[in-house]
Amino acid sequence: MFRSQQQQDDFFQHVAAVITQPCDLYVYGGTAMICLGLPKRQTNDVDVYTSGQVDLRSAVEQVATQFETKVDDFDPNEFVHLPSELLEPPQLYKRFDRLSVYIIDPHRIATDKLDRGLRNDILDVKWLLETNRINVTRMLACIEAARDVEDRQAMRARFAGIRGLPLPSSVSTPQAASHSRGSFWRRLGWGIVVAVLLVVVIILIVSG
Repeated sequence: MFRSQQQQDDFFQHVAAVITQPCDLYVYGGTAMICLGLPKRQTNDVDVYTSGQVDLRSAVEQVATQFETKVDDFDPNEFVHLPSELLEPPQLYKRFDRLSVYIIDPHRIATDKLDRGLRNDILDVKWLLETNRINVTRMLACIEAARDVEDRQAMRARFAGIRGLPLPSSVSTPQAASHSRGSFWRRLGWGIVVAVLLVVVIILIVSG
């Protein structure tokens, strides 16, 4: 398990010591969140994309065995596909001798997490938003453009919840509905009282 940037950096340094030529390694998921500096974030595995570099893949697996951890090596597009025009190029995290480690666009990371929707995913997206690593406009575009998602409406709702949006004005809360019903009965009661008084006044006039 990795509990800090230092532990992950140690992993990357070991990988750099194994490879024999310059390589680029891309990180996402919990690994990327630790690289980005999320406090107290932990991850049980290494989320990377070796982009078909056989020697790099072999080195990562070798070092993962030494660290007694698991490697998830996937092309991020295998999860949720996003149009390239919505994404920024991967950001350099650090160089470790021959190894350059890059963080994929946080908007892609957040889109994947909103699609999965686990508690840690929601907390990760909330932190990305609060620290301005993602912006609302581009995230909304990513949610709408993403392909192969489980439930787009659920993604919209999760992101709205993270942003703390109020209920739309057309949606009544139970308290508001109760207040509305109470107002109606009060208005009805006063109407009856006024009508009875008018009848009494008319009767008195006629009988007088």
